[in-house]
Amino acid sequence: MTTLEKETIKQALRELIHEDKDLFKAMLREILEEDSKPSVSDRQAKVDAIIQRDFERYKNVFKALA
Repeated sequence: MTTLEKETIKQALRELIHEDKDLFKAMLREILEEDSKPSVSDRQAKVDAIIQRDFERYKNVFKALA
């Protein structure tokens, strides 16, 4: 993105803030919520860690059942 494009966007955002503060606040909240959600890979890593922990914890039970 060029400097001119950035300045144009910045000016448009300023106008939006002055004209419709509620819309701008809603947009910011939406962006912040998206950023705070864990990614799919983060969730998958947590699930994998839980499964690994459970297998380690119940290893003897699984061996006895096998």
